[in-house]
Amino acid sequence: MKTTLTIIQPDGTTTIETAQGRPEDVSLERLQGLVGGYIELLPPPVSKRAYVNEEGRLQAMDPNFAAMEALGWPTDRPGHWLVGPVVILEKAVSDGT
Repeated sequence: MKTTLTIIQPDGTTTIETAQGRPEDVSLERLQGLVGGYIELLPPPVSKRAYVNEEGRLQAMDPNFAAMEALGWPTDRPGHWLVGPVVILEKAVSDGT
């Protein structure tokens, strides 16, 4: 099994990577590197496993409107905007091999 990591930057740039194993098997170190610090798992209503930098607001990271749109995150409350890089983990679609 493989996991797809979709990394969305605040400027809208999106990168897709893969990792061996299930989404919950992706290492803490890898996630921290991708978000630039301590990680925070986004709570419901997000239905996908998605992580942000826990201290992103304290570090004055830019809002990530592309990630908010991709996740259906509300944008009407600026104090609750997602900031900095966002990493979305999903089971990779099988290629039939």
